[in-house]
Amino acid sequence: MESGIMRKSLLIIGVVLFINCISKNEKKFYYEEGQLLSKVQYNDQGLKNGELREYYKSGELKTIEYYRNGKLMDTTRGFYKDGKLSVKIYGHEGKTFYEKYYENGAIMSNGEVIDTILKGWWSFYDSVGKLQRKVEYLDLSKDENIKNKQYPNQTIYYTKNGTILSDSSNYFTISLKDTLPLRNLTLGKIDLEPLISKKSDFYMVYFWSQDEQGNKTKIDSTYGKNAKEAEFWLIPQTKGKHTLNGYILEKGKTLKINKNDTSLVDVIDSAKKLFFEKKFYVKDTLE
Repeated sequence: MESGIMRKSLLIIGVVLFINCISKNEKKFYYEEGQLLSKVQYNDQGLKNGELREYYKSGELKTIEYYRNGKLMDTTRGFYKDGKLSVKIYGHEGKTFYEKYYENGAIMSNGEVIDTILKGWWSFYDSVGKLQRKVEYLDLSKDENIKNKQYPNQTIYYTKNGTILSDSSNYFTISLKDTLPLRNLTLGKIDLEPLISKKSDFYMVYFWSQDEQGNKTKIDSTYGKNAKEAEFWLIPQTKGKHTLNGYILEKGKTLKINKNDTSLVDVIDSAKKLFFEKKFYVKDTLE
């Protein structure tokens, strides 16, 4: 009996010591006007360790995060002033995902993030949860010729019934088998839903292929038309995993009323690149 009481007492003392330890390392930050901005817990090395709470100026909880030795852990949640969930950020299989919600609780958007950069396919919804559009984002920060580093590559718009709106969408599909024969001529195709080249009815496609060792095989450029797929041929020279890379180049002209003289029309050249990547495996048919 006494040993049970002793164990309970030690447990209570341990909890109290833990709470005191946290409270000693908790710092409070304030808005310029004096309202509480956040409470942050730190370890002895000065790294965030424990709970971080951020507040609106009016005092309601805005964000809650959890850290371990300076690294963000578990799920981050953001809230509207009425306490309803507005944002959720969480990790899965080494990736970070972001979800945004309307005040009525319906999903607004979701997808993968790297820091503050959107990556991969993102979905955007209306206030009742119906899918409005999907956008594929690429990180082109290493490409000096691209101004927008968070590059919207493909975009698909949907009607309320869930069908694709072709007039405003811009996306492609690649037809190439997952396994190709070594040193054999193989046909591939790209079908584009154009945006800029809808009127010009013509677009160019540029390719190259690369194996695991970095050996590149250049493929002749080709072209496509709105009613005709772009075809390309490749002859893999090495076995193993390969990657087909390239981009579609759309070009077109748009007419715009001259700002200084409304009787005149300016002709504006426009262009858009859609980048693609396709994995495939090369196998020797004699094996």
